[in-house]
Amino acid sequence: MISQSCNGLLLCHTVHNPFTFDENYYIFNPTTQQFVTLPRPLSGDVIGMSLAFDPWKSSHYKVISLQISKLEPANHLIEIYSPEHKKWRVSGQTFPRHYDICFKNGLVYWNGAIYVSCIKRFNVEQEKFEEVAIPEVQDHEEDDYRIVYFGESYGHLHLIQVNRQNLALYNVYEMKHDGTGWFLKYEVNVEDVVLAFPHIIRGFLETTDFHYYGMAVLDVVRGDKEEDSFLILHIPGMVILRYNLVDKSFYKLWDFDNGVHDAFAWCLHFDRSNTYQYIESTYCW
Repeated sequence: MISQSCNGLLLCHTVHNPFTFDENYYIFNPTTQQFVTLPRPLSGDVIGMSLAFDPWKSSHYKVISLQISKLEPANHLIEIYSPEHKKWRVSGQTFPRHYDICFKNGLVYWNGAIYVSCIKRFNVEQEKFEEVAIPEVQDHEEDDYRIVYFGESYGHLHLIQVNRQNLALYNVYEMKHDGTGWFLKYEVNVEDVVLAFPHIIRGFLETTDFHYYGMAVLDVVRGDKEEDSFLILHIPGMVILRYNLVDKSFYKLWDFDNGVHDAFAWCLHFDRSNTYQYIESTYCW
Protein backbone atom coordinates (compact mmCIF):
# COMPACT_ATOMS: atom_id res chain seq x y z
CA MET A 1 0.00 0.00 0.00
CA ILE A 2 1.09 3.60 -0.62
CA SER A 3 1.18 5.62 2.58
CA GLN A 4 2.48 8.94 1.30
CA SER A 5 3.94 10.75 -1.70
CA CYS A 6 6.64 13.36 -1.12
CA ASN A 7 8.50 15.20 -3.90
CA GLY A 8 8.86 12.17 -6.17
CA LEU A 9 9.37 9.48 -3.52
CA LEU A 10 6.68 7.12 -2.23
CA LEU A 11 6.46 5.69 1.27
CA CYS A 12 4.90 2.23 1.02
CA HIS A 13 4.07 -0.53 3.46
CA THR A 14 2.85 -4.10 3.51
CA VAL A 15 -0.55 -4.93 4.96
CA HIS A 16 -0.80 -7.32 7.86
CA ASN A 17 -2.96 -7.72 10.95
CA PRO A 18 -3.30 -4.15 12.29
CA PHE A 19 -2.88 -5.42 15.86
CA THR A 20 0.48 -7.13 15.30
CA PHE A 21 2.54 -4.07 14.25
CA ASP A 22 4.55 -6.17 11.80
CA GLU A 23 4.32 -4.07 8.60
CA ASN A 24 7.40 -3.60 6.44
CA TYR A 25 8.08 -0.11 5.12
CA TYR A 26 9.77 0.92 1.88
CA ILE A 27 10.92 4.07 0.10
CA PHE A 28 10.28 3.75 -3.64
CA ASN A 29 11.23 6.01 -6.56
CA PRO A 30 8.88 5.26 -9.50
CA THR A 31 11.13 7.22 -11.89
CA THR A 32 14.24 5.07 -11.30
CA GLN A 33 12.32 1.95 -10.18
CA GLN A 34 14.62 1.75 -7.14
CA PHE A 35 13.50 1.06 -3.59
CA VAL A 36 14.96 0.51 -0.16
CA THR A 37 13.53 -1.50 2.72
CA LEU A 38 13.61 0.45 5.97
CA PRO A 39 15.07 -1.29 9.02
CA ARG A 40 12.68 -1.78 11.90
CA PRO A 41 12.86 0.67 14.82
CA LEU A 42 13.78 -0.95 18.11
CA SER A 43 12.16 1.22 20.79
CA GLY A 44 8.52 0.25 20.32
CA ASP A 45 5.68 -1.02 18.13
CA VAL A 46 5.25 1.12 15.02
CA ILE A 47 1.90 2.91 14.71
CA GLY A 48 2.84 4.55 11.43
CA MET A 49 5.57 6.39 9.53
CA SER A 50 5.89 9.57 7.54
CA LEU A 51 8.32 10.72 4.86
CA ALA A 52 10.03 14.14 4.77
CA PHE A 53 11.93 14.90 1.57
CA ASP A 54 12.77 18.34 0.17
CA PRO A 55 15.41 18.08 -2.58
CA TRP A 56 15.76 21.87 -2.63
CA LYS A 57 17.01 21.81 0.97
CA SER A 58 18.78 18.46 1.28
CA SER A 59 19.77 15.52 -0.89
CA HIS A 60 18.58 13.12 1.84
CA TYR A 61 15.12 12.19 3.03
CA LYS A 62 14.05 11.52 6.61
CA VAL A 63 11.48 9.06 7.93
CA ILE A 64 9.61 9.81 11.14
CA SER A 65 8.16 6.86 13.02
CA LEU A 66 5.38 7.07 15.62
CA GLN A 67 5.56 4.20 18.09
CA ILE A 68 4.17 2.76 21.29
CA SER A 69 6.98 2.81 23.82
CA LYS A 70 8.06 -0.63 25.00
CA LEU A 71 9.08 0.73 28.38
CA GLU A 72 6.03 3.01 28.78
CA PRO A 73 3.08 1.38 26.94
CA ALA A 74 0.78 4.29 27.83
CA ASN A 75 3.02 6.66 25.91
CA HIS A 76 4.10 7.35 22.35
CA LEU A 77 7.59 8.10 21.15
CA ILE A 78 9.18 9.37 17.94
CA GLU A 79 12.15 7.83 16.12
CA ILE A 80 13.82 9.37 13.07
CA TYR A 81 15.68 7.55 10.31
CA SER A 82 18.20 9.08 7.91
CA PRO A 83 19.91 7.24 5.02
CA GLU A 84 23.09 9.12 5.88
CA HIS A 85 23.51 7.10 9.07
CA LYS A 86 21.33 4.12 8.08
CA LYS A 87 19.87 3.78 11.55
CA TRP A 88 17.07 5.03 13.77
CA ARG A 89 17.46 7.40 16.69
CA VAL A 90 14.98 8.39 19.38
CA SER A 91 13.76 11.99 19.20
CA GLY A 92 12.88 13.73 22.45
CA GLN A 93 10.92 12.27 25.34
CA THR A 94 7.94 9.95 25.36
CA PHE A 95 4.53 11.64 25.50
CA PRO A 96 0.94 10.59 26.28
CA ARG A 97 -0.97 9.03 23.42
CA HIS A 98 -3.13 11.44 21.43
CA TYR A 99 -6.16 10.40 19.39
CA ASP A 100 -5.35 13.01 16.71
CA ILE A 101 -1.81 11.72 16.05
CA CYS A 102 -1.90 8.52 14.01
CA PHE A 103 0.68 8.78 11.15
CA LYS A 104 -1.50 6.67 8.87
CA ASN A 105 -3.38 8.36 6.00
CA GLY A 106 -3.58 11.93 4.78
CA LEU A 107 -0.09 12.99 5.89
CA VAL A 108 1.23 16.10 4.14
CA TYR A 109 4.83 17.33 4.14
CA TRP A 110 5.19 21.09 3.63
CA ASN A 111 7.75 23.72 4.51
CA GLY A 112 9.79 21.58 6.90
CA ALA A 113 6.86 20.05 8.76
CA ILE A 114 4.69 16.93 8.53
CA TYR A 115 1.01 17.78 8.87
CA VAL A 116 -0.61 14.79 10.56
CA SER A 117 -3.90 16.70 10.23
CA CYS A 118 -5.01 20.20 9.36
CA ILE A 119 -4.67 21.18 13.03
CA LYS A 120 -1.42 19.50 14.06
CA ARG A 121 2.06 19.23 12.54
CA PHE A 122 5.46 17.76 13.44
CA ASN A 123 8.27 20.25 12.91
CA VAL A 124 11.01 18.06 11.40
CA GLU A 125 13.84 20.52 12.06
CA GLN A 126 12.90 21.29 15.67
CA GLU A 127 11.53 17.75 16.21
CA LYS A 128 8.38 18.79 18.06
CA PHE A 129 4.62 18.86 17.56
CA GLU A 130 2.89 22.18 16.96
CA GLU A 131 -0.74 23.26 16.85
CA VAL A 132 -2.10 24.72 13.60
CA ALA A 133 -4.95 27.23 13.41
CA ILE A 134 -7.78 26.61 10.96
CA PRO A 135 -9.72 29.41 9.21
CA GLU A 136 -12.06 31.24 11.54
CA VAL A 137 -15.75 30.53 11.14
CA GLN A 138 -17.83 33.60 10.26
CA ASP A 139 -21.56 34.10 10.87
CA HIS A 140 -22.32 30.42 11.48
CA GLU A 141 -21.73 27.74 14.09
CA GLU A 142 -18.57 25.64 13.79
CA ASP A 143 -20.70 22.54 13.15
CA ASP A 144 -21.92 24.19 9.95
CA TYR A 145 -18.45 23.88 8.40
CA ARG A 146 -16.38 20.93 7.25
CA ILE A 147 -12.94 20.59 5.70
CA VAL A 148 -13.23 18.45 2.56
CA TYR A 149 -9.66 18.72 1.31
CA PHE A 150 -6.18 19.28 2.76
CA GLY A 151 -2.97 19.02 0.76
CA GLU A 152 0.13 20.54 -0.83
CA SER A 153 0.86 21.54 -4.42
CA TYR A 154 4.02 23.11 -5.85
CA GLY A 155 5.05 24.70 -2.58
CA HIS A 156 1.56 25.80 -1.53
CA LEU A 157 -0.53 24.30 1.28
CA HIS A 158 -4.31 24.37 0.83
CA LEU A 159 -7.49 23.36 2.55
CA ILE A 160 -11.05 23.53 1.27
CA GLN A 161 -13.87 24.40 3.64
CA VAL A 162 -17.58 24.05 2.85
CA ASN A 163 -20.65 25.37 4.65
CA ARG A 164 -23.68 23.12 4.99
CA GLN A 165 -25.88 26.09 4.00
CA ASN A 166 -24.24 26.13 0.53
CA LEU A 167 -22.45 22.86 -0.18
CA ALA A 168 -21.60 23.88 -3.76
CA LEU A 169 -19.41 26.75 -2.56
CA TYR A 170 -15.78 25.73 -2.01
CA ASN A 171 -13.66 28.17 -0.02
CA VAL A 172 -10.06 27.35 -0.94
CA TYR A 173 -7.63 28.62 1.70
CA GLU A 174 -3.86 28.85 1.41
CA MET A 175 -1.37 28.79 4.26
CA LYS A 176 0.93 31.79 4.62
CA HIS A 177 4.53 30.93 3.73
CA ASP A 178 5.63 31.34 7.36
CA GLY A 179 2.99 28.82 8.46
CA THR A 180 1.24 31.25 10.82
CA GLY A 181 -2.23 31.34 9.31
CA TRP A 182 -4.60 30.98 6.37
CA PHE A 183 -6.04 33.37 3.81
CA LEU A 184 -8.84 32.87 1.30
CA LYS A 185 -7.23 32.16 -2.09
CA TYR A 186 -10.18 31.06 -4.21
CA GLU A 187 -13.96 31.05 -3.84
CA VAL A 188 -15.37 28.42 -6.18
CA ASN A 189 -19.01 27.68 -6.84
CA VAL A 190 -19.37 24.26 -8.47
CA GLU A 191 -23.10 24.52 -9.21
CA ASP A 192 -22.24 24.24 -12.91
CA VAL A 193 -20.84 20.78 -12.22
CA VAL A 194 -24.02 19.84 -10.35
CA LEU A 195 -26.12 20.98 -13.32
CA ALA A 196 -23.96 18.96 -15.71
CA PHE A 197 -24.09 15.83 -13.52
CA PRO A 198 -27.42 15.96 -11.61
CA HIS A 199 -27.05 12.32 -10.53
CA ILE A 200 -24.59 13.44 -7.85
CA ILE A 201 -27.54 14.89 -5.91
CA ARG A 202 -28.52 12.45 -3.18
CA GLY A 203 -32.20 13.32 -2.88
CA PHE A 204 -32.73 10.93 0.03
CA LEU A 205 -30.57 13.23 2.20
CA GLU A 206 -31.27 16.66 3.60
CA THR A 207 -29.84 19.51 1.52
CA THR A 208 -27.69 20.48 4.53
CA ASP A 209 -26.16 17.01 4.86
CA PHE A 210 -22.44 17.13 4.02
CA HIS A 211 -22.91 14.03 1.84
CA TYR A 212 -25.75 15.56 -0.19
CA TYR A 213 -23.51 15.86 -3.25
CA GLY A 214 -21.79 12.62 -4.28
CA MET A 215 -18.57 14.32 -5.31
CA ALA A 216 -15.07 14.42 -3.83
CA VAL A 217 -12.12 16.78 -4.19
CA LEU A 218 -9.05 14.69 -5.00
CA ASP A 219 -6.52 17.47 -5.42
CA VAL A 220 -5.79 21.16 -5.68
CA VAL A 221 -3.09 21.67 -8.32
CA ARG A 222 -1.25 24.97 -8.65
CA GLY A 223 0.07 25.77 -12.11
CA ASP A 224 3.10 27.76 -13.20
CA LYS A 225 0.63 30.55 -14.00
CA GLU A 226 -2.37 31.52 -11.91
CA GLU A 227 -4.77 30.69 -14.73
CA ASP A 228 -3.39 27.13 -14.89
CA SER A 229 -4.47 26.19 -11.34
CA PHE A 230 -7.26 23.64 -11.05
CA LEU A 231 -9.19 21.14 -8.93
CA ILE A 232 -9.42 17.41 -9.55
CA LEU A 233 -12.99 16.27 -8.80
CA HIS A 234 -14.24 12.70 -8.67
CA ILE A 235 -17.87 11.81 -9.34
CA PRO A 236 -18.17 8.11 -8.36
CA GLY A 237 -19.18 5.82 -11.18
CA MET A 238 -19.01 8.62 -13.73
CA VAL A 239 -16.00 10.81 -14.29
CA ILE A 240 -12.89 12.50 -12.96
CA LEU A 241 -12.94 16.21 -13.84
CA ARG A 242 -10.39 18.98 -14.16
CA TYR A 243 -11.97 22.22 -12.91
CA ASN A 244 -10.10 25.47 -13.59
CA LEU A 245 -9.96 27.69 -10.51
CA VAL A 246 -9.75 30.92 -12.47
CA ASP A 247 -12.10 30.72 -15.46
CA LYS A 248 -14.36 28.01 -13.89
CA SER A 249 -14.27 25.80 -16.99
CA PHE A 250 -14.09 22.02 -16.61
CA TYR A 251 -13.65 18.92 -18.71
CA LYS A 252 -13.33 15.16 -18.29
CA LEU A 253 -9.96 13.63 -17.50
CA TRP A 254 -11.42 10.13 -17.30
CA ASP A 255 -14.82 8.72 -18.15
CA PHE A 256 -15.71 5.60 -16.17
CA ASP A 257 -18.64 4.89 -18.50
CA ASN A 258 -16.18 4.28 -21.31
CA GLY A 259 -15.68 0.53 -21.30
CA VAL A 260 -15.99 0.02 -17.54
CA HIS A 261 -18.74 -2.15 -16.10
CA ASP A 262 -21.22 0.00 -14.15
CA ALA A 263 -21.01 -2.10 -10.98
CA PHE A 264 -17.23 -1.86 -10.97
CA ALA A 265 -17.25 1.88 -11.68
CA TRP A 266 -19.53 2.59 -8.73
CA CYS A 267 -17.08 0.80 -6.41
CA LEU A 268 -14.39 3.33 -7.36
CA HIS A 269 -15.21 5.97 -4.77
CA PHE A 270 -11.98 7.88 -4.41
CA ASP A 271 -11.24 10.62 -1.94
CA ARG A 272 -8.11 12.58 -1.08
CA SER A 273 -6.52 9.80 0.97
CA ASN A 274 -6.82 7.40 -2.01
CA THR A 275 -4.82 9.55 -4.44
CA TYR A 276 -1.20 10.68 -4.49
CA GLN A 277 0.66 13.39 -6.34
CA TYR A 278 3.75 12.30 -8.23
CA ILE A 279 6.62 14.21 -9.83
CA GLU A 280 9.76 12.83 -11.45
CA SER A 281 12.77 12.59 -9.17
CA THR A 282 16.39 11.68 -9.91
CA TYR A 283 16.97 10.56 -6.32
CA CYS A 284 18.82 7.26 -6.27
CA TRP A 285 20.41 4.96 -3.75
